[in-house]
Amino acid sequence: MKDNNKNQYKHYLQLLFVFLSAQLFYFYTLAPTVLWGDQAIFQRLAYTLDFYTQNTYKKHLLWIILAHPVTKIPINNVAFRVNLFTSFWAAIAVFFVFALLKNLTSSFWASLSGAAALMVSHNFWFHAVHTEVYSFNMALLAITLYYFTYPKAQNIHYLLGSITIGMAVTNHRMMWLAVPALVILITGQFFEKKIGWSQILFSFAGFIITIIFLKIILSSYNICGTSTFTLKNYIPNWIELPYELLKFAAYWVLQFPSPALIIMIIGIRKSIKNFPLLLCLAFIWAANIFFLININFPDKYVFYMLSYFVGAIWIGLGVEPVLKWLTKIRWSSQAGAGVLLVLTILVCPILTYTLAPRILPLLGITSEKLGIREIPGRPALKFFLLPSARDYWGAHNYAETVLNSLPPNATIMADYTVAQPMLYLQAIEKVRPDVNVAQIAMDEQKAFVSSYPKDRPLFLALTKPYYDINGISHYFTIVPCGLAYKLEPKE
Repeated sequence: MKDNNKNQYKHYLQLLFVFLSAQLFYFYTLAPTVLWGDQAIFQRLAYTLDFYTQNTYKKHLLWIILAHPVTKIPINNVAFRVNLFTSFWAAIAVFFVFALLKNLTSSFWASLSGAAALMVSHNFWFHAVHTEVYSFNMALLAITLYYFTYPKAQNIHYLLGSITIGMAVTNHRMMWLAVPALVILITGQFFEKKIGWSQILFSFAGFIITIIFLKIILSSYNICGTSTFTLKNYIPNWIELPYELLKFAAYWVLQFPSPALIIMIIGIRKSIKNFPLLLCLAFIWAANIFFLININFPDKYVFYMLSYFVGAIWIGLGVEPVLKWLTKIRWSSQAGAGVLLVLTILVCPILTYTLAPRILPLLGITSEKLGIREIPGRPALKFFLLPSARDYWGAHNYAETVLNSLPPNATIMADYTVAQPMLYLQAIEKVRPDVNVAQIAMDEQKAFVSSYPKDRPLFLALTKPYYDINGISHYFTIVPCGLAYKLEPKE
């Protein structure tokens, strides 16, 4: 009995260590203020809950509403609080991946290796310290997998797991890709006689009731229309598939630029012993690639988050054979080998992300060649390749400088990415609320400027790539004016 209590106490200390380590790491690299695009609109709406006016948003309402109370905590600024909320869920995801792997392997070092691989993987780290919904989604999935694979799981475990995946799919439709995989997992457990009908019924009931309950709660906020879903956008373009797979491979290496990639292969082989879990993880990984490889977004790498998440779990599952090998050839204790392995998994990605923005230009690889646009205050290679956002004030300084440079009651046409930090500053920090920040679609800009009163000041935030310069030039001369561009009427 005493040994059991001691082991349980040790386990709790390990869990606490993992959570605090992840949270402190993300806190140290956390963005201190407002960011760009989606991130800025999340920061604004989490505080205002203003879904009813122009330039609003109609997605991920669950995340926004849960973040709202955090914005009222009197520390630092509003955007920082929302960033902190994001980092909290990232730390929770790391925590539950560790707990999941501990249940599966009973190895502290294997569990810590998988959790560490996730913590510093590029996409996950980036979206842990910049406001986004993905860390919340991954935390919910990690909790679900933890409860669905809990040793001698009871009805309550499957109920809790189904509630969290219900929350995940309500928040982000990408998470529906995990649902068939979880059905495969539960079905496999049933046929292996690890669970009975009661666990299946609790899983189904918890999932359905959670979705219905949340839809009822959120329906009062969702008054901005519904988002469209077109299946053909999610079916691979077979002609471009080889090129897209090569890009995915590059994204994959970017997530785990360390020996963890080799360990992952070992983990896949080892997970055959738990065949339902292997099928579950493999389905999530494959479905994520299949359905999202045809999506044409500049930040497409973000949407492979599920596959990266699965990769971290496989890394944890593959560690034990590596530890035994290291102990045999060099270290007398498994602890020494474990420390080396975890440090390697942590340090290699951090060094890679730190050095890449400096080395790539020397190799002739620029942001222009990679198709990433430069924005004042956002050096593209550093911003996107180094996940750390510590001391990053680029979006705030850009938006504040532009707004304060405009004459009274001016209008500035801005694309979504740069408009959102301006709207945040207007709504939250009350910077130049007299300025009209106009997000006009590129194909509507010519008509907008043609009817704009010539006696009112009009500006452009930038000149490319989301601006109809030829159409605008029919009516106005574009003149650089600080960080913005003044539109002077032609005679």
